[in-house]
Parts: sequence; C-alpha cells; structure tokens
Amino acid sequence: YQKDDGWQSNELVFDVLPAGHGNYLALWTKKQEVVRLISLFQSAGCDPQQITAAPFAWNMLPGVSADDALFDGTTLVLLAGGHVSLAVAFSGENRLQQLLTHLTALELSGSALPKRLLFFGEACSESCEAIDLPLPAGTLCLPDDLGGVFKNEENFQALASLYAVAVAGHEGRLADFRRGELACRRDD
Repeated sequence: YQKDDGWQSNELVFDVLPAGHGNYLALWTKKQEVVRLISLFQSAGCDPQQITAAPFAWNMLPGVSADDALFDGTTLVLLAGGHVSLAVAFSGENRLQQLLTHLTALELSGSALPKRLLFFGEACSESCEAIDLPLPAGTLCLPDDLGGVFKNEENFQALASLYAVAVAGHEGRLADFRRGELACRRDD
C-alpha cells in the first residue's frame, strides 16, 4: 500500500488485538514515529520495552461494561465483548460534533451501537447536552473499590487511562508497536 504522501507499507509497524465476537482489530503506525519515541526515551536514559497507545487498553478501564463506548475528549473507542473493536481519534475543533457525526454514521450503516457512551478524562468537562447523541451517555466514575488507589474523582479522571494501560500490560493484553527490527533487545 502506498499513500499519496509517499510512505509505504514497509514503513509501518503492525499489531493485532482480539476485537470480540471472534473478530480482530488491526493496528498500525508509522515506523518513524516508533523510532522517534524510542530515541526520545533513550536520550532520557531509559529503553521502553513496549510502545503503545492508551485507547487500545480502555477495555481495562475500571467500571466499564463489555459493550460500552468511551470518549475522553479526543478519542472514541467502542467495546464489543469486552475488547476494543474500534478506535477513532478526532482532531481540531468541534470534537463533540465529530463524535456525533461518527456515531450517527455507524448507526446509519446498520452497525449496532453500544448500550451507552461514557465520558471520562478531559471529556468530563464537555457538555454533551448540546448535542443529541444516538445512545445514552454518562460519566465514567471512580468505582468504590478503587477509592484507596485514586483517592478522589479528579485523580481518577486524570489517571484512569494510564491505569488501564498498566493493567493491560500486566495481563499481557497490551498492543505493542515495538516489533521486528524495533523490538526491545534487552534481557530484562
């Protein structure tokens, strides 16, 4: 595959995650971005074993159900059967409108929408009342059993995504773009 801006498929790094219901989610990023991140960390004196993106671990967020949709203000993730089945990043202004447009397009295409949409992180300050969402919306809240970990709702909203990455990494369910020639060569 070659895109108009000149990059080719051999300049990409791929990974695959189970996406629920017997499907898989294909992931890719530009190899040069992974190299840039590795160099950045190495210049700071460390060598990361994995390079990932937090939304691919959002199925591990505390308090989510197996078939929720999640939005942090920049990224929409759909879960199916407890796995990430779709991840879409929005840029620029009017991200709530982009979210609505994307959900509406999914609905019009005949795709089954999740049972609910949960806002968390930066999106908690967004006012979703301004748009007419095609599914019930709410806020992802700090579960009672993790009150001792996060201490308060503000910390939970700021750190929930990183917590999900840590849980997914611990369970060996984290997407990793550090593959092939970019793989970490350390023994430990």
